[in-house]
Amino acid sequence: MTATVLGVGNVLMGDESVGVRAAQALRDRAPAGVRVVEAGALGLDLLPEIEGASRLLILDCVDAGMPAGRLIRVRDLAITSAPRPNLSPHELGVGDLLSLAALHGRAPEEIVVLGVQPASVAPSLELSPEVVAALPRLVEKALGILARWGTSV
Repeated sequence: MTATVLGVGNVLMGDESVGVRAAQALRDRAPAGVRVVEAGALGLDLLPEIEGASRLLILDCVDAGMPAGRLIRVRDLAITSAPRPNLSPHELGVGDLLSLAALHGRAPEEIVVLGVQPASVAPSLELSPEVVAALPRLVEKALGILARWGTSV
């Protein structure tokens, strides 16, 4: 079993960077054998990371219309069917990459997205206070999932 954690998000867009920051915080605490990738903005170059994992945990900013700082968990098919804004016709999102991996017959056996509801996605290098407060809970939930997958903490 190979587990990969992808921390995704744009570090220049405030709360959108929470996935990258969570991956940074998780890197030193991740169980042996878990690959932690600070993926930043998504792109086709992440496809080998996805196809090489039997279990994939994605940490990201997820706007579900909830109160800012709320943790959100999304599994499997809901990930590829979730609507997302197209910031550019050249951009590939998580769902696009997962669909491509499935087309290649190399999709992970289990996929979980852990996200945080943003307060603000606007040009900034800072997280909102609500997302700063949620970051330790996001990392602990990620460690719990990795433990459930059989990796030792």
